[in-house]
Amino acid sequence: MGALPHQIDPVVPTEVAAALAAVGRTEDLRFSPDGRRLAIAGFAHRTVVLVDLVVGEGPSVVITGAVVATTDLRQPHGLDWLDPATLVVGDRAGGLALLDAPPAGRGVRALDVATRPVATAPGLLQGPGSVAVAGRGEVLVAGNWADVVTRHHLAPGDPTTVVAEEVWLRHGLDLPDGVAVSPDGRWVAVSNHNEQVVLVHDGAEDADPDEHRPAGVLRGARYPHGLRFTGDGRLLVADAGSPVVLAYRPGPDGWRTAAYPDAAIRVLADETFAAGHRRPDEGGPKGIDVDPSGCVLAVTTEHRTLGFVDLGAALTAPAPPDPAALAAYERDVLARHVAARAEGHRRAHEALAAEVREHDARALAARTEEHLAAVEAAAAAARADAEDARRRAEAAEHRATDAEEHLAAIRATRLWRLADRPRRLYARLRRP
Repeated sequence: MGALPHQIDPVVPTEVAAALAAVGRTEDLRFSPDGRRLAIAGFAHRTVVLVDLVVGEGPSVVITGAVVATTDLRQPHGLDWLDPATLVVGDRAGGLALLDAPPAGRGVRALDVATRPVATAPGLLQGPGSVAVAGRGEVLVAGNWADVVTRHHLAPGDPTTVVAEEVWLRHGLDLPDGVAVSPDGRWVAVSNHNEQVVLVHDGAEDADPDEHRPAGVLRGARYPHGLRFTGDGRLLVADAGSPVVLAYRPGPDGWRTAAYPDAAIRVLADETFAAGHRRPDEGGPKGIDVDPSGCVLAVTTEHRTLGFVDLGAALTAPAPPDPAALAAYERDVLARHVAARAEGHRRAHEALAAEVREHDARALAARTEEHLAAVEAAAAAARADAEDARRRAEAAEHRATDAEEHLAAIRATRLWRLADRPRRLYARLRRP
């Protein structure tokens, strides 16, 4: 797998290595509560991959088998262990679902596995990405498209039933792409992808989701994704836009702090990172987790389905972030804000132009209506004149008919016939 600082090269059967290499795009991953399985969200092929392994002294990792479970989900993105035998999975093209983990075994097994949908309220989940089990039956979900974190309480004995649920966090979120809960349940960290920061909330605070301000703001990750609190109080952040996992320390008042990372753990070789770095926010680590002993950091990326790091060694002699990389990060953040502001101005100008066009259209419509009213009035007058002329023509025709009938009556009299010869004689005498 190449020589990276503090990397652990696992012992892995050839067929398992080949199966893992074929998983394609991955997202989150989680160790089981006993640390003997790793669940990986296989986003590309609708799979959940369960890797059976043993973490030993050194530390060392021995992989014994893998189950590639093809699911009825469309885009499995986030997952966590609800209990030692059950995973709760966030389907970014659907909702929440429960997956009963198939039994462990050696070698590779490919299975078709049906999930059980969790009956969340219609419309509450929009693009559920990462999920985190915050306590017994309590699940937090980062809603990618709704820009919220929701909280769901599942019924004991029937976790497909939701007892209560709510939008818990909304303020300042722009594509929340990861969520994690500290071991003591006090702190909740959220990856704020488009704002390029990690927000840490005090879980003990209860406020309206639009008013629930973060206690801490962590900078330095270009595109934060997977998150994990460690047992010694640190926070690890997968940076999907770089080949590193960043480590942050809490301040004197816990995570009520603003901080940069104090360590950058290299998890990808340059060529592996470059293979997936087709966009600024792709190519780096997506899912991360720490085994229950706190010794091994597991990482998944699209072009390296599974990697392991000696976390103790990496944090004992931490490599601080490169100042040039932090400067590049700040320039990138500034450029995004400038571009966002310019886009806001452009949209405002477009809205103003549309308003002007709408005003002109309304004025033209009003003038057109006035013109049409005048034309209709003129047409009505012309119709009235035509009707009057028709009536006059009919009256004239009636008078002419009456006159003809009167003349015919005169010509039919005996007196008219007796006067016929004198009329002809008179007519000859008048000739020149």
